[in-house]
Amino acid sequence: MKTAVDMQASGATPRQIYTWTEQGWLKPRQDGKVGSGRSYTYDDSELVVCERMARLTAGGITARVAADIARQAGDLVEVAPQVYVLVLDDRQAVPRLEVFYLGLVSDEEARGEG
Repeated sequence: MKTAVDMQASGATPRQIYTWTEQGWLKPRQDGKVGSGRSYTYDDSELVVCERMARLTAGGITARVAADIARQAGDLVEVAPQVYVLVLDDRQAVPRLEVFYLGLVSDEEARGEG
């Protein structure tokens, strides 16, 4: 289990961690406590998500989109029309993030008609 202080090792600021948690993009463990002043604990898998989000947002991707991408390691994620991001999680200490540009094709070419 990780605390918010542990999560800062991911490269995210305390404010980012708080905001991402409040928005539901990071998911703390449910301990039954509610109200202000509560502290959060996170599973190790959330640390990985936080690391990815920190790197993606540092690269200019919005936090909302970064949250979607960060949970889809190994999947090709369309972030804009014909712009894809692929997160490669090959068990490194910090997952690599690769951005690929896939050439523009017409609708006919995409259907194999062109």
